[in-house]
Amino acid sequence: MPMISRDESVPARAREIITAYEKAAEAVKEEAAKLSDVDLLTERGIASIATKGALLHFLIDHQTHHRGQMMVLVRQAGLPVPSVMAPTKEMQ
Repeated sequence: MPMISRDESVPARAREIITAYEKAAEAVKEEAAKLSDVDLLTERGIASIATKGALLHFLIDHQTHHRGQMMVLVRQAGLPVPSVMAPTKEMQ
């Protein structure tokens, strides 16, 4: 799976960040599709406590957590918070 290297420069533009994120998300999706529940979880030593669905649910929750963090930072910077999945409190 292609990963972003620590040696790569930090993107200067939002479009570059979006492109890098989409590339990484697609790579994760492709790799997960190749693995069974047992293959995916055995590599991480948690096959007895979780399913593939539970692990993917965790990844979605983790991403949602970081999106929330970004919303706080955007508000602290005094910038408008974009609507991602629903209207924000600023839009009401």
